[in-house]
Amino acid sequence: MTRASTMFGLFATLTLVGCGGAPTATDSAADPSQKTTENMPKTEPTMVPVEARLTKAQGELDDAEGAFTAAASDCGSLCKALASMTRATAQLCELAKEVSEPKRCDDAKSRLESAQAKVKTTCGGCG
Repeated sequence: MTRASTMFGLFATLTLVGCGGAPTATDSAADPSQKTTENMPKTEPTMVPVEARLTKAQGELDDAEGAFTAAASDCGSLCKALASMTRATAQLCELAKEVSEPKRCDDAKSRLESAQAKVKTTCGGCG
């Protein structure tokens, strides 16, 4: 064997070792990004009752309206809170249909319209 072929073989071996070679079982355990879903426990999807989702949407609307009130005349914050109120109102109205509670939707729409009027007066609108 020539010196050149010996050096090439040594270089090739070092390159493989330096690159990590083939992955081992301990490699995936040490690196959390290598976890697979097959090792995760299987869970059945659960259905959240409409009433619970409606309550959550109502809470999101209340929180967004609180942020809207706290924003005072800061147009950026007003517009962000108004967007949250719009999403919460849409979700609340969709859920209110399922449980035949149109008054909840009407109340949410009224609150949203009031907030939209304030944004129009204070900021001229949201861009």
